[in-house]
Amino acid sequence: MFVEASPRVKERKARHWVLRRVVQLIAEEPGRTQLELTRAIYGPDLRHTRLNLQLGRLVKEGKLRREGVGGKADPFRYYPVIED
Repeated sequence: MFVEASPRVKERKARHWVLRRVVQLIAEEPGRTQLELTRAIYGPDLRHTRLNLQLGRLVKEGKLRREGVGGKADPFRYYPVIED
């Protein structure tokens, strides 16, 4: 018998997929901006605020490094954290 996952479980799995994809994209091309990452994951029509929380979480957890001031003139750019 097949039991469908609850919406909460589906949402959690989708969020984990996005986090893994962000790390993968940055490893492939370091220095991507939030807008570039959003478009690579969600397509060209979504606003970059979609990844705000996830990127902040990855930086806080030490999985990504962020450079830049933020904003149009000097957007945040994300890099992989290289562990020694």
